[in-house]
Amino acid sequence: TFQVGDWVIGQGCLPHQCDVARGVWGLRISDGAAGAAILGPNGYADLYGLAGSDTVLRQVIDAHRP
Repeated sequence: TFQVGDWVIGQGCLPHQCDVARGVWGLRISDGAAGAAILGPNGYADLYGLAGSDTVLRQVIDAHRP
């Protein structure tokens, strides 16, 4: 878990599958807004909350892709 701007970010992967399945979540400190993403192979992404629209959260998600 770490902070990027106004976001607290957590990221991880499925045990023994870090090369194909990862996840990211974020909570915005100022208002408690949330976003999360489940990431898989071939660009797969299942986005929740602000994960699809917030610039900071999108940059973290894109950097964490398998």
